[in-house]
Amino acid sequence: MLLSSFLLKLSEEVRARLEDLRGREREVKDKISALEKRLERARACGELAEKIRGGIEERRRRRLRDIADEALRVYGSLTSYTRSAGDS
Repeated sequence: MLLSSFLLKLSEEVRARLEDLRGREREVKDKISALEKRLERARACGELAEKIRGGIEERRRRRLRDIADEALRVYGSLTSYTRSAGDS
């Protein structure tokens, strides 16, 4: 009788411990899931930031090229004007 009550009590303790561990496992899985979602959002934000950076860099390159082209046109018009004025 003493042995059976001991085993019954031990069995109840083991069940309680097992239930506690299952609860902790669920908590850990939930945290992992939340972290995976955050990581995915962070990756998406990183990709978006990279695209924005690339777009800004491309705009900057185009703007500098436009400025250089305009400077060459102005220089060309000034040199052709001076040549015309010098010829008269």
